[in-house]
Formats: sequence, structure tokens, C-alpha cells
Amino acid sequence: MAAGCFLAEGPKLVAEALAHCPERLLKVYALHGWAHAQGPLLASKTELTVIEPHELAKISQLQAPQQVLALVALPAADAVTPPNGQWCLVLNDVQDPGNMGNMLRTADWFGWQHVFCTPGTVDAYNPKVVQASMGAIFRLGLHYTEANQLLSNYNGPVYGSFMDGAPIKSVLPLAPGALVVGNEGNGIAPELLPFITQKISIPRLGQGESLNAATAAGIFMAMLSA
Repeated sequence: MAAGCFLAEGPKLVAEALAHCPERLLKVYALHGWAHAQGPLLASKTELTVIEPHELAKISQLQAPQQVLALVALPAADAVTPPNGQWCLVLNDVQDPGNMGNMLRTADWFGWQHVFCTPGTVDAYNPKVVQASMGAIFRLGLHYTEANQLLSNYNGPVYGSFMDGAPIKSVLPLAPGALVVGNEGNGIAPELLPFITQKISIPRLGQGESLNAATAAGIFMAMLSA
């Protein structure tokens, strides 16, 4: 990833970037067919280079390159505090790119507009995260900050995902607030526990040892948004 930029690959992701942040598209490398059909939609300052399939294969990070690759400028950093009265997601040292991308995709599906990440969380602009987000990364507000600093300035309720929390169905409905999802292996960091106002869990009905972090977050977001 070039400084200040990240990669978006394939017609789906590049179309999402064109729709939601065309001014951030810096360079586009595309096969002739894509360039002919979509090139006119690019902003005048976007550099378009038509390349051959073998050239795309050399620069792509996908096993099967998909017509187009774009360099997209990172959004400007900010210091946004979670808005009161809205659901938002807080990722505490989530490290698997696929998990994070799926969480972003799910948050976008349910209309959660902001995702806050502790510094130990995988880079949201890692190519694997970007691909797994299916375009959600262009629609969400993504913010990296120390979680204890973030939550100490937050006035809304904070819900934490725990194995021993209250069964989610038993405490619904809950007022909109921040949902904290912890590291895949270690859960929510101890220093964040004082900020958790309600521990919630997904009851286990079978014999499974645990849920994948992205799956658990998806279940919580679906039930909290209902």
C-alpha cells in the first residue's frame, strides 16, 4: 500500500468508490473493456492507465485479477466521538482481516454508520479487509483511537460481548449505544471493563466451543437493530 493510499480491486469495489468517494480515486489501472465502459465516469484528476491482462496480474493482490485496480486516498483522520442515540461498533484489537471486513459489511447492512478501532485492531485498509467489506469501507466512518480514551468521553450505554453476559434476548430492547467486540482469542481487554455498562451474550444451544467473532458481532447487530 502506497503512503496515504490503499488498493481497491475489482469492478464491485471500484464502482462503490466511484459512487461514494470519487474525489479520492487517484489512479486506476484497468483492462480495455472496463476503461471503455467506466473510464468516462472518472473525475478529470483521476489518472487512468489501460493495461493488458498480464500486466494486471503482476500488480494485483488477488489470485484471479478482476479487470480493474484503483489507488484510493485514505480519508482524513478525525477525532469523532460516538454519537449519542445511534448504534456504533467498537473493535478492541480484532486482528483477523476477514473478520473485520465481515463486521464492516454487517454494520453497513444494519445502518451502523461508525466503527471505532483500538490501535491493536488490524488496519481497516488492509487489502483483505477491503475485499471482505464488499464496499462498506467507502460508506462507514472508520476511526482509530485508544478505546479507554474513546469510551471515557462517551455518554451513551456501552455493551460488551462476553461468554458470561446476560442472554441478549433477555435484555432487549436496549437503548442505542456502543457495542464492543473483543480480540478473537482474548476477548475484551481488562482496561475496558470499567466502561462496559451491560455485558451481553449469545446463549449456546449446542456443543460448539465458541462463535467466530464476526458471526457473534453479526448476531448482536441484527438483534440490537431489530
